[in-house]
Amino acid sequence: GGEDAETNAVAHVLPVAAARAGFDDFLESCEAAIRVVQDNEDAVAFGLAFARILEAVILGSTVDDAVRDVRETLARGTGNRNDAFFARGLAKMDAWRARPPFDVTLELGQACDFPFHAFTAPHMLLHNMSSLVAAVRETIVIGGENANRGSFVASILAAAGGEVPDAWLEKTARGAEVRALA
Repeated sequence: GGEDAETNAVAHVLPVAAARAGFDDFLESCEAAIRVVQDNEDAVAFGLAFARILEAVILGSTVDDAVRDVRETLARGTGNRNDAFFARGLAKMDAWRARPPFDVTLELGQACDFPFHAFTAPHMLLHNMSSLVAAVRETIVIGGENANRGSFVASILAAAGGEVPDAWLEKTARGAEVRALA
């Protein structure tokens, strides 16, 4: 992979998380998937933090508990030079949970690269935990780097039981097949 410091790691982790959540090789598999395209420590750190949150939710944790537990894990350190940075950022997003996502995103930055975008998606999770639809719509309205932010938020909220509207699936080429697999 290249020296890409954007938040695309989300896209690389999603299929691995769906297939490997709960297995001993989960984090190794996620890191390998990220490094195929992004051989960058910032991208790996972000991708693995996201993967840890998603895995916890897939395995039954609430979103709030998953974010807290990942923040605590990173604060203790996992061996990545970015652990403390991500732990502090997740703590800040928890403290800011009542702030509107639009304001937080404008303050942190709308760009695709680090450190601007690393915390806008976790903030949206903590702010809009109850509604997948509201969170996806809000990330679209906010603009900037909304593809990975939307993927991050939607995948975790869907894993937490958020319903993907039938109207959205009907507009998807294989929506009926996706619904059958859910």
